[in-house]
Amino acid sequence: MARRTSKKGKTKQRSKNTPQKQTREPILTSISPQRRIDILGIALILISALTIISIFTQSSGKVTGWWVTILSQALGWCVYLLPVALVSLGGWVLLRNMDKLPSFSGERVIGLVLLFINLPVWFHLVIDGGFAEAQAGVGGGYLGAALKLALIAMLGKPGAIIALIAWLLVSLILSFNLTMANLAQWINQTFKKWGERINQRLQTQREKKLSPQSLEPTDA
Repeated sequence: MARRTSKKGKTKQRSKNTPQKQTREPILTSISPQRRIDILGIALILISALTIISIFTQSSGKVTGWWVTILSQALGWCVYLLPVALVSLGGWVLLRNMDKLPSFSGERVIGLVLLFINLPVWFHLVIDGGFAEAQAGVGGGYLGAALKLALIAMLGKPGAIIALIAWLLVSLILSFNLTMANLAQWINQTFKKWGERINQRLQTQREKKLSPQSLEPTDA
């Protein structure tokens, strides 16, 4: 008698013969992480170039004009610093493997972002503005206004200034991989250079005032 093949055996044979459907992977997963970082750098430089063209030329379209208006209200005077920051970050991302450049790390990126957010708060604190000035694109925009008002509400104006100074120091330490000793030395050297330049200018002005030509009486 012929052996009867079970249903399970038939299903196994069919599954072996039928080709399996290949699942398509998303396009982004097929791109290596290094290439993704390169694409990010190019995108940052492109956004920077479009922002510069929209700010400094009259040939802005509807999208770029809307983009500059939103940025001006959001960041205030920092809208002029944003293209510089974006092109610097994009170039740093693309040239990250060069030995002469600082190493590319998440710590540095966080420090630079914190440093950039710190500036609008200072701008809005200097003009002592609110949301009305932010809507006009003055000071630090809505970002600077919101953070400035929140800090003053929690800490008062003197406490807000101290908090902003501490925030700035932490941003510089993370951005440039510094220690407090190195940062204090850099600040000391910077103030010394500024002091020497101010003294030189004051001295030249005094010499001009005391020069014989300035002391000669003018003809009536």
